[in-house]
Amino acid sequence: MTGGAPARQARCNTCGAVQPATAAAGQPCHECGHLLGFAAAPVPRGPAGWCVRHPQEPTTGVCARCGAYTCTACDVSLSGIRYCEACRLTMHRTLSAPVAWEERRSIGRLRAWWRTTSELIVRPVAFFEQLDPHQRIAPAMMYGLTGTVLHQVLRIGMRMLNSLGTIAVLAWAAIHGNSGGAGAGQAFMTHLVGQGSVLLFTLLSPLLLFALYVTVSLMQHAALRLVRAGESGVGATMLVAAYSMGIGWVGLIPILGPPAFLVWWSVLMVIGTSRVHRCSTTRTLVILVPTLMLCVAPVAAGIAAIVLAIFA
Repeated sequence: MTGGAPARQARCNTCGAVQPATAAAGQPCHECGHLLGFAAAPVPRGPAGWCVRHPQEPTTGVCARCGAYTCTACDVSLSGIRYCEACRLTMHRTLSAPVAWEERRSIGRLRAWWRTTSELIVRPVAFFEQLDPHQRIAPAMMYGLTGTVLHQVLRIGMRMLNSLGTIAVLAWAAIHGNSGGAGAGQAFMTHLVGQGSVLLFTLLSPLLLFALYVTVSLMQHAALRLVRAGESGVGATMLVAAYSMGIGWVGLIPILGPPAFLVWWSVLMVIGTSRVHRCSTTRTLVILVPTLMLCVAPVAAGIAAIVLAIFA
């Protein structure tokens, strides 16, 4: 073709193979057999050697769907096929497998929980690579809350047994004690209110822990934006945080459970945000700053208080 722009080559949405000029949307690909679907309109490729979306960046690839030049910031891979950011958002649901937790009503909640948790344990990179950053947040939040409940279930059980045992002892002392009936009854009610408050706080601890991690996630997304990452939005960061909280069952491990959960959650956050936001792992490490600040600040404050007490 002379005197104008070259004809745009049609490519398969699934395998990226170049199609014959006679191919049309809805026909099977001659390589993989999947039905073809093409971009609604040709996309400018940009100047040769430079990214169409980031003109100041040299190109590192070509989108398999629209043919646009891409750089490292917007060149992504789905199922081994390279796409630009715009086509990835369009193709993500077609190329990605749904999260098992999203299908809990059809396959059962326990099976969906087990499959999702197994994916996070065995292949977290692939899990977050296929995660749709624009899916609903509510199911992921439910999954994350389930993880925090499992994280606290041992502590809740021990606290409930302790509180119920204490209440039983106080009740027996109030009934059979040698002190006056009114005084014993008043002491029993005072202790009952105290133990009830402790028990209520213990039962609410999963919600409080969940709220803490959500708050940390928002701080982490703010850190991402400071380094010009997190372009998929705060909802995508919250999805990663919620699904990462699903490994809260490690809290069942005595002594080592809570710190192991924090470390594992942080690792999953780094992996997940780098995949969902399509940014480098090095840039994603900035999300560890809020977590370290929240962990180190109390320890530093305690040490400072001890030093001041010694030298005061």
